[in-house]
Amino acid sequence: MILIYRVISILILPLLFLLFIIRAISKKENFLSFKQKFGIYSIKRPQGEIFWIHAVSVGEAISSFSLVDELLANSDKINILITTTTLTSAEIVSKKISSYNNKVIHQFLPVDSLIIVNKFLKYWKPKIAVFIESEIWPNFIYQSKKMGILTFLVNARISERSYKRWDLIKSIFGINLFDNFSLIYAQSREDKIRINNLTKREVLCYGNLKSQSGTLSYNQNDLLLLKEMIKKRKIWLASSTHKGEEEIIISAHKKIKLYFPDILTIIVPRHPSRAHDIISLLRGVNYSQRSLLQEISPLTEIYLADTMSELGLFYELCDLAFIGGSLVKVGGHNPFEPIKLKCAVISGNNTFNFSDIYQKLHINKCCKLVENEEDLVRAVIDLIEDETLLDDMISRSIEIIKQELFIAKNIAKRLIEISSIK
Repeated sequence: MILIYRVISILILPLLFLLFIIRAISKKENFLSFKQKFGIYSIKRPQGEIFWIHAVSVGEAISSFSLVDELLANSDKINILITTTTLTSAEIVSKKISSYNNKVIHQFLPVDSLIIVNKFLKYWKPKIAVFIESEIWPNFIYQSKKMGILTFLVNARISERSYKRWDLIKSIFGINLFDNFSLIYAQSREDKIRINNLTKREVLCYGNLKSQSGTLSYNQNDLLLLKEMIKKRKIWLASSTHKGEEEIIISAHKKIKLYFPDILTIIVPRHPSRAHDIISLLRGVNYSQRSLLQEISPLTEIYLADTMSELGLFYELCDLAFIGGSLVKVGGHNPFEPIKLKCAVISGNNTFNFSDIYQKLHINKCCKLVENEEDLVRAVIDLIEDETLLDDMISRSIEIIKQELFIAKNIAKRLIEISSIK
């Protein structure tokens, strides 16, 4: 099967080239990402050993920096190469690495075509390769092993659906990519059980690496300006929302407004490019749009924060937030980020991306899980009305995530030991 995949990956390379030209025209790629995804590099490989970390998108990229920090703290003989696939993650990583004194570089991950993969691996010659979460590309995995590059799957997650697919492939073809990793770190106990059933490789579970991410930053002047516009109004936040959730949030806003006439609802969509779709749902609702620099007036009911990299600003501004991707089957988003900024968490029940921490928060009454619009309305009203309940939830949730310490440190130490670099 892998031989067939390799042959196909070579044969379709011209089609991939055409596809990425189309993506570039539609501004889903730029000139730099286009070149690098086909193995054209303008950065010279640094001297010394390279540890390569691949994180597909924003959340994975941010969480990987806790591992980067620990690796560099453990050894001054290595350089870090971070690859991502999206323009957004590349922008965030590029800003972040400026503080690492050229010890960390960023590139876009090339397409998983055998010719391009070989070119990438021969150019960068990484000592180890770390794939974050569920990024499993056959040619990269097999070729890394063939070239003697130690490969690791870190913060691995595998849904029940993915598990069944991998198990079927293993049963029919006798092929399992998981067997090619030197070591696997699962992000939850459920993920560890599933992966253990797929491979004989060692699978460890220290916890979710995303709990190690630093506190989201924000602009203090922007915060003061928002507070001045909002004054003493009641506010709540709906963050990282997806299609199918904004309708629920807008309807919930109207019901909450019956209890708190001056309520302000802030919506931060997961993908700001969806702003037009969200605006189409706001007929009859007075709203302001952040990307257009519109102010929040006393008449503004909903503030659409359709900008990038400002989630920290709104978690700091608000005392409670509904975390999106959880009323639809996306699997939920990071609860550590709002908690670290003392923001109480409300979530839907679809939290399989963060199952362990949400379960722990729920059992200890540190968050509210809701099933539908009525539950969401009730949860928001309860937390606004009862400041003692709100403060207690925030305090206890902070204590819970403090238990998620040393995950990155333990993983980094083991990677250094296995790679024999000191």
